[in-house]
Amino acid sequence: MAERINIINIILANIIYVFHFGLVIFVLVGHSLLPIKYLKYYLLLILVIFMGWNDLSGQCILSRLEHYLRTGEWSNTATDEGGPECVRPFINNTFKLNLSRNQASRLTNFVFLVCWLVALIRVYHLL
Repeated sequence: MAERINIINIILANIIYVFHFGLVIFVLVGHSLLPIKYLKYYLLLILVIFMGWNDLSGQCILSRLEHYLRTGEWSNTATDEGGPECVRPFINNTFKLNLSRNQASRLTNFVFLVCWLVALIRVYHLL
């Protein structure tokens, strides 16, 4: 029975991982693909993501949930090495970098903020 639960947990963790990356890709390209009438929802989504990151834990709930399903540990701090992460391992492996957790967090915040600003410019026709 324990093996079945572990397999189910891994399957659920993989589903969350794929959804998580789909959400990141949507944030990266949504400001360009969405019609202007739907950009207000995109702007709201990014604000909700920022609020989720900047609550008391400093982590994305999807990263924490995936980590829990894979390890059985619910990490409460964003600075723990080996704790929940999504973007940093992907960036480091894809671009052969060695970003620290802090650097990856700053980069992610900056990129999401730029995406948010581009969407805001489109909504208000500022350019």
